[in-house]
Amino acid sequence: MGVLGRALALCVAVGVGSGTAQAESALSLLPEGADSVTLPFEVQDGFILLSGRVAGVPGVFMFDTGTPFPFLLNNTVVPVALSGTPTKGRAASGQTFSIHRHTDAGPVTVAGQDFAQTGPVLSGDLQWLTDEFRSDFLGFAGQPLIREARMTIDYRTQEMTLDRIGPAMMEPADLGQGAVTLAFDGFDGDRPNLPFVTAQLGDLPLEVMLDTGTAGVLELTPAARVAMLDSGVITVSPDGVALPGLVLQGQSIRAFAAELREGPVNRLTVGHATLSLYRSVWDFPGGTITLIPQR
Repeated sequence: MGVLGRALALCVAVGVGSGTAQAESALSLLPEGADSVTLPFEVQDGFILLSGRVAGVPGVFMFDTGTPFPFLLNNTVVPVALSGTPTKGRAASGQTFSIHRHTDAGPVTVAGQDFAQTGPVLSGDLQWLTDEFRSDFLGFAGQPLIREARMTIDYRTQEMTLDRIGPAMMEPADLGQGAVTLAFDGFDGDRPNLPFVTAQLGDLPLEVMLDTGTAGVLELTPAARVAMLDSGVITVSPDGVALPGLVLQGQSIRAFAAELREGPVNRLTVGHATLSLYRSVWDFPGGTITLIPQR
C-alpha cells in the first residue's frame, strides 16, 4: 500500500484528539425531506472521491468512513483563515502537519448537496496529499455525513445511495447468492465511528474493522505472522495479501489486504481492496453491514 493509504487512518486519529465537537454535527448528504438520494462518485487508487466546492474553490473530497467528522479540510487548497494555536499531527508514513479549528467554513458543496454553513470544522496543512494524490484535493468527507441513513456503495457503477431510516424505507433489492450480513460487534476505541466485527483467520481470533479510507491492512504479531504464512491461511504476492482463511461471524468472504505488517496485536482493517468486490449496504443505526458479491 502506498503512502496515502497508510496515512489516512492517522489523519482520523489526530482529528479525534483535536476537537470532537465536530462529530456531533447534524450535516447530512441525505437532503432534508428526501427519502432517498443517489450520489455519483469517482474512484482514484481505490478511494471514493466526491465532487465538491469550498468557498468557491472546486475540487474533490475523499469519502472516508474512518473520518469521524463531517469535514477535515485541506487548508493548502481551501481558503480558510488560520488563527489560534494549531495542534500537531503526524501521519503513519512520517509526515507532520498542523490541525486548525474553525467556527465555520461554508458555503460547502459535496456531490451536489449544498451546505450554506458547516458549523465547527477542522483543517490541516495537507500539502503532501495535494502533491502525491490530487492537486484539487479539498479534504475528507467523513462518516457523520451519512451515519443517520442506510448507505449502499457500488464501486462498479460508482454510485452511493442513501435511504432514510424509517417506515417508508425500501428494503434492499434481492441480495442474491453469496450475500453476507454482519452485525457490528462494537466500534474502535480510538475512533467510535469505525465499526468492527469479530472474525477467525484460521484458528486465530481477531477484530476486523471496516473502513473505505484505506486499501486494507493486516497487522499480526511476529508469531502469528509466521503461523498464518506457514499454514497457508494467508498468501502474500506483489498484489497484496489474500485471506482465504478469513471467516466473519461464521461466514466466509473473499477478502484482501494491501499490506501485511507486524505489530503488537492481531487485527485486520478491511478497506477498498475488499469492499470494491461487493456492493456494500452500511446500516449504522441498525448496526449491520451487508456484502453483496459483484456479478
